[in-house]
Amino acid sequence: MKQFKHYLQRLSFLVLALLLSVGVFAQTITVSGKVEGENSKPLPGVTVVEKGTQNGTVTSSEGRYTLSDVSVDAVLQFSFIGMRMKEVPVEGKTSIDVTMQASDIGLDEVVVVGYGTQKKSDITGSVGSLSQERLEMVPNTDVTQALQGAIPGVSITQTSAGASSSNSNTEMLIRGRNSIKAGNSPLVVVDGVPYGGQLRDINPNDIQSIEVLKDASSAAIYGSRGANGVILITTKGGIEGAPQISYDGYYSIQKIANLPDLMNGEEFYKFKTEREPGTITQSEQEIYDNQEWVNWPDLALRDGMSNQHNLSVSGGTKNTNYYISGNFLDVQGLAKNDDYLKGSTRINIDTDISDWLSIGTRTTISYEDFSGVSPSFNDVFWMNPLTKPYDEDGNLTLYPWEEDPYFSNPLEGILVEDINDAYQFISNNYLQVDIPYIKGLTYKINAGTRVRFTNRARYEGRNTTSGYENQGDADVSRTRYTSTTIDNMLNYSREFGRHTVGFTGLYSYENDKRSGNSLDASGFPTDVLGWDGASQANYINPGFSFSESTLISQMLRTNYSYDSRYLFTFTWRRDGYSGFGADTKWGEFPSIALGWNIANEDFFEWKDLVNTLKIRVSWGQNGNQAVGAYETISRLSTRNYLNKENTAPGYIPSKLGINNLG
Repeated sequence: MKQFKHYLQRLSFLVLALLLSVGVFAQTITVSGKVEGENSKPLPGVTVVEKGTQNGTVTSSEGRYTLSDVSVDAVLQFSFIGMRMKEVPVEGKTSIDVTMQASDIGLDEVVVVGYGTQKKSDITGSVGSLSQERLEMVPNTDVTQALQGAIPGVSITQTSAGASSSNSNTEMLIRGRNSIKAGNSPLVVVDGVPYGGQLRDINPNDIQSIEVLKDASSAAIYGSRGANGVILITTKGGIEGAPQISYDGYYSIQKIANLPDLMNGEEFYKFKTEREPGTITQSEQEIYDNQEWVNWPDLALRDGMSNQHNLSVSGGTKNTNYYISGNFLDVQGLAKNDDYLKGSTRINIDTDISDWLSIGTRTTISYEDFSGVSPSFNDVFWMNPLTKPYDEDGNLTLYPWEEDPYFSNPLEGILVEDINDAYQFISNNYLQVDIPYIKGLTYKINAGTRVRFTNRARYEGRNTTSGYENQGDADVSRTRYTSTTIDNMLNYSREFGRHTVGFTGLYSYENDKRSGNSLDASGFPTDVLGWDGASQANYINPGFSFSESTLISQMLRTNYSYDSRYLFTFTWRRDGYSGFGADTKWGEFPSIALGWNIANEDFFEWKDLVNTLKIRVSWGQNGNQAVGAYETISRLSTRNYLNKENTAPGYIPSKLGINNLG
């Protein structure tokens, strides 16, 4: 009994101590202050963030800030473009003033320029950079959200919305539009390998840095695909040391705003009777008399929700570094049945087998689920409020307006059976050899593969308009996409006193294949089996598709820098694309650029005021490869012909070939 009492006393003491510690831990304060530069002038637009959280703010035009709900033992991070990041422990203080210093290492920063890296001070082209700090500043669900408004010359426009990026229309332009009919989207390169997928597939938390090649000189290194600019994405790698575990997550709620001001039932009734007397139908009159009119947007909308969780482990030994991460994203859009689910994992490993041989991999596996059909908002906003969305049993009506079967129920999409998901595997692997006895000379081979499988199945039963009129309507399709890239690169980089020289040679092969099959069916005897009962349907229409394209490239690039003052870059690339016409299979894309770092000259006397002043002049030719796999060849279309009493298949010319399209 005494032992039990003693145990109970110890337990009570531990619980009390835990409660006290939680109370202390949960204590928060409000911190305010002023941020200035080295010249004692206030700095507006400085980002102030409580380290390790999403709690942050931005300084005002007078350099002042106020941040609430800050832990007493927190650390504040102050960051600003061109300034060194500064971390200040709070230590219970409610007033913290900060003086920030200009960054003196920005010009020596190494950035990715395509098939290699360069010091920022030695770049002759127009290259914009997005740091990891910007990516981690706000909870981005998509890379385009991080790029929006972050790099001059990069324009991102979202013209519609949805739970996933696939349900929205996001347009990305670099220095405006470059083509009237061909594509205007930039080329995306991930870890050195051209990436043909969607940017939503890439987890922003896995990205180390983003560079954007904007001018003709810098983008010419990608030849026939560089006309719209190039986005270079580098994912994170491990650092030698003990394992570091990082978790990042958030939960958010969205509410609709700025809805159109629609007429309610009473307003619509008065409008219709005054404008067109005698046109009110019996069902409209009954609904008006009973004051049972409906607000269609309220039935189609809901409060949105999204939550994302990221867990990563990174570290390394003397010879091997690793970065492993997992990501889960769940989004419920503002429209009912508008859902998006994504899960992905990434494994990045770099290993030095010997002093001259290194291998590595950048591998990611992802799953996406877009299943579900949302209400038709084009119909929701136009639908008559004096109609019935539900019948007496609580089921959706096929035709809400009894006297006019032209109008179907805008909400019927939520009754559609729908599967829409995708699996993707991406693996970029490299082997690098430091050539013995020739310092600075390396050979590297990149082998990248991407496989994406999509599965789509949709069935509209007799409880929907299309299913009722067609006695069941099914649409099933499956698509498989594969891409293979092999890059052979030879790099040479050396410094001889004040002279820095660099050379890059490339031979590349890329192959893309897409195949798919589809099935349309209608006239089902019952809705029980859905699309699985397609073999019993009265109408069955199968379809098959296949396309393949190949790109072969050679590239040479030479860089020269004298004392980081006088800069020279020459690039030449030759691309051969199977989709081009017979007379123009190959295209050549040269470029040349000169640069002068005036701020590094001895006669420049304002080094304390100006940290960089560079004059650049460049010329280059880029190409737009937005040509379909078979656009340049003549085509035939199938036609059925009546042969006496029977029909026979035949073919007719549908498109003439274009031999000089390149």
